[in-house]
Amino acid sequence: MDSLKIKVDLRGGVGHVDFAGSIDEEARYDRTNLRECSKVVFNLEGIELINSTGIQKWIAFIDALVGSVFIERCSVRIVNQLNMFPGFFGKKVVTMKSLFVPYFCESCDESKHVLVSCDQKSVEFMKSGKCPGLPNCNQCSGSLEFDGIEKKYFAFAKYENVAFDGKELLRVS
Repeated sequence: MDSLKIKVDLRGGVGHVDFAGSIDEEARYDRTNLRECSKVVFNLEGIELINSTGIQKWIAFIDALVGSVFIERCSVRIVNQLNMFPGFFGKKVVTMKSLFVPYFCESCDESKHVLVSCDQKSVEFMKSGKCPGLPNCNQCSGSLEFDGIEKKYFAFAKYENVAFDGKELLRVS
């Protein structure tokens, strides 16, 4: 049984791929049919678990792709993995479009993951090891605090294999 659910939408030479589940030894990428795509856009919001065997298979999958790789809705779990293992995207230079940033609302006593676009201003903050903004809680409207150590969370922003582009990649219909 596949531990990783992969939904692929191929149109106009662009592959849009939604991932959900685990990047582990059970994950199967052979049915994605992305080899001919000039661009591949990965939505990584649904990744729940990553293990070492899964990383090896993931890197082989990424390295086999011919087209450009774009990452949108990058989960906190993936960002943390990328910070621990800079080779997470293999030999590819990937372009980060958006990512989730961990915050905490003291009033609600809850952790929140807020989606941040990788526009020029946000990227400047991230590359300097700073949070790109402190939004308000969507439940109580109180101020959110960054939930972690900013310099460590945004360390990946300085990697040579990660580029940024906050312009939205629209699905080709």
